[in-house]
Amino acid sequence: RDSLRSAFVPPTAADSQLALSEAPKSVPSLVQRLALSDVSGCAISEEQIAEVYQRFDPNGYGYVLKDDFRSSYYSLETFGVDPELERRRMEALLSRFDSLGADRLSYDELALVMLQVAQR
Repeated sequence: RDSLRSAFVPPTAADSQLALSEAPKSVPSLVQRLALSDVSGCAISEEQIAEVYQRFDPNGYGYVLKDDFRSSYYSLETFGVDPELERRRMEALLSRFDSLGADRLSYDELALVMLQVAQR
């Protein structure tokens, strides 16, 4: 739960530059390309996404169960946002991703969900 919470805490400008400068010099991943194009100031590093993904997929099955992600996400503080409104937003967001089936998220899908939530 703490790793999920820390993933949504905006990094400082120095953190963002360091994370991007440490990225492999090979072809950038989808997450790296999105982070490079993010102008919101609250990009999540690929390391943070990988940490959350590993937490939800410790056995390396190659997917995260949406129910596990939902449970963890809904346990977080909403900071004044109506919890029901936040649930509807998350359900709409999760429903857009189904490359592995309606109940699973791939790494890239989890990354997109986390990046979109961080931009709110």
